[in-house]
Amino acid sequence: MELTQNAEDCSFEVANATHQTPYLSFEVNPEKIIVESNQDGFDGNDVRQICRTGRSWKMQQHGFVGEKGIGFKAVFQVASKVHIQSNAFSFYFVYRRDGTVEERLGLVTPLLADDPIPTDERPLTRMTLIPNSTRYEDLVAHFDKVHPTLLLFLSKIRQIKITVQRPQRGNTITTFIKEAPLDATPAVLTRLIKTVEGEVGGSDVAQEISRYYIFRNLITGLSEHDTRPERDGCDLVLAFQVDESDLPIKPTQYDVFAYLPVGNFGLNVSFMSPRSVALLIHLVSDSSGFHLGSKQNRSEV
Repeated sequence: MELTQNAEDCSFEVANATHQTPYLSFEVNPEKIIVESNQDGFDGNDVRQICRTGRSWKMQQHGFVGEKGIGFKAVFQVASKVHIQSNAFSFYFVYRRDGTVEERLGLVTPLLADDPIPTDERPLTRMTLIPNSTRYEDLVAHFDKVHPTLLLFLSKIRQIKITVQRPQRGNTITTFIKEAPLDATPAVLTRLIKTVEGEVGGSDVAQEISRYYIFRNLITGLSEHDTRPERDGCDLVLAFQVDESDLPIKPTQYDVFAYLPVGNFGLNVSFMSPRSVALLIHLVSDSSGFHLGSKQNRSEV
């Protein structure tokens, strides 16, 4: 999730200008995880920001997923080394959670590498993660849980590809694609396409297509939040799944997103009262989550 967040917050102007699909890809094997995207690439400020914690410039900006200044650092929960190549920049971090003070400082201390992205392959940003002691099965399980709706509320990334090497079983390639008009309209029909290649038991390609109508509205006059100073608004976006005949598909549970998935809260209601709408607005504007275990929240829903 953290790497998806970082890619979504980047610019894809070159890809869009050259009619390329903004994408994010993961190649997973027991030795390393390679993450690539065709974002415009790092500049000097990006390098400085990725070496800091808790001082993200995104706090002041509208429409950015990251806000706490620690998103990228979360990769060290599963990696001991991260090598970043972005256009002309090439550097890496080495971190040992149980190491010496100097080794733990590797979290914010970049080391220079000498293999930038070749000019004819730019724009391209590549991150190579060397796993720590995390079990490979646990890493794979994380990628297997990715759902097509991950793309639903992202505004820039339109394709995610995940290639997983499965020992003694070969590779599987899962691709998620979002098809939606670029022009904003009151109700946007969005198609999510999931394609799986190389599943065990055959070489056939399996494909799933889901359709959603997306409604978007800017909400203003909200209470200020410490992580979003000087901002009193947010986009409230609702997605309704429909079948091929445009008839609604009523879910048994409802997923809540703050750009990326926050959780599944099972708000199984046939209509929304003003107070319920206010709760949803709070969920969208505050990614810290929502607890239905609270007596007050249950009564309001």
